[in-house]
Amino acid sequence: MISENLPTAAELARFSLAAQHPLTLNWCPESEQLANLAGEHAFDLQLVTDLELAGKRAEYINVGPPAEAYLNRWVTVSPGLNAMLSIRFKGMDVGKPFVDVSVTSRPVTVADLPTLIGAAGHEYGDFHPPRLRIWSAAGTFPNLRPDQRVLAAPLAELGGGEVAPGLSLKPTADLSNYADAQAAYAAVDAAHPKHPGQAGLLSEQEFPVKA
Repeated sequence: MISENLPTAAELARFSLAAQHPLTLNWCPESEQLANLAGEHAFDLQLVTDLELAGKRAEYINVGPPAEAYLNRWVTVSPGLNAMLSIRFKGMDVGKPFVDVSVTSRPVTVADLPTLIGAAGHEYGDFHPPRLRIWSAAGTFPNLRPDQRVLAAPLAELGGGEVAPGLSLKPTADLSNYADAQAAYAAVDAAHPKHPGQAGLLSEQEFPVKA
């Protein structure tokens, strides 16, 4: 059922940090990681109650259910496990609905899958979603098909590693190549219009260099 105790963005950030791969925990200070995660989960929380935004999604997707059906749900899945659920559509294809589990109050285990599937069907049954997506640092679960693999590392650790031919990694001392970087990112966005959020360029003001 929908929980009456909606967590804060900061609390969701704590849940997310606890579920991350241990290797990522030393990449930057915990306070910075929590701030970044809280920013991400603020939008999750907005979609729990923002009927105006839900209405826009309902109008755009246009598959029948009313605006309320598009709201995110913070649900009690089982004793000790709450989850943020949302209805999504793979590639914005209305024929491919799925329920995303964006954050849970503790890391998900294989034993949690039946109750998570049940909760997803109960909350979003009007969409008839055939799939559930979970995020885990534990690797592939038995009998589940990986949807995405997210690989990351600090650039400082990649500097001595192998990169594609013709490329190199080195700190920038100024913004003299910023226009080239903008063009490169724009080319990737143009080639992959469905994935503009996968990578982005910092603004000139965010770069720790002198203009």
